[in-house]
Amino acid sequence: LIMKSENATDDEISGYIVMLNLIYETLVKDGNIKELEEQLEKNVSDSYDKMSQEEKAAIKNKDEYIKQTAKDAIKQFSSKWMKYFLSYDPSYALEKTTVPVLMLFGGKDLQVPVGQNQKPMEDALKKAGNSNYTTRIYPDANHLFQEAGTGSPNEYPQLPKQFVQGFLDDITEWIKLQNQ
Repeated sequence: LIMKSENATDDEISGYIVMLNLIYETLVKDGNIKELEEQLEKNVSDSYDKMSQEEKAAIKNKDEYIKQTAKDAIKQFSSKWMKYFLSYDPSYALEKTTVPVLMLFGGKDLQVPVGQNQKPMEDALKKAGNSNYTTRIYPDANHLFQEAGTGSPNEYPQLPKQFVQGFLDDITEWIKLQNQ
């Protein structure tokens, strides 16, 4: 979704998905690190080729840049926290949650899209026998609950550093309601 919002082609998106699957299989499931390194270097090289002359001029040595960028990506994705994050399924915890729950979604959130997450979360809570949950969707909000144009993380820095209208009031009212 993020790549689509940034006008990536279907081929670019498909290639990225293949890369993410390879990263997951390699780092989370202890696959072939050499194959991953080679694929990352190829992807970085392809990205380098698409850079503007100005961007390329800022890189002193293309080969070193490619190798270092690939190594940095492997290092980032191979941390214990990242392995945990990539393999964690929150539904197991939600299926055991019996306390009141407030679920907040941004309608333009491309990282946790409401359409892909609301129903599975509600289903998991129902499986726990929990009917005490409230869902709020802020149609124009991104992942950070800022009023957004596209929802792309690339626009975060340009947006006002404030929550969408009603966000904090809704949280406050929900907390008060739980304490009655």
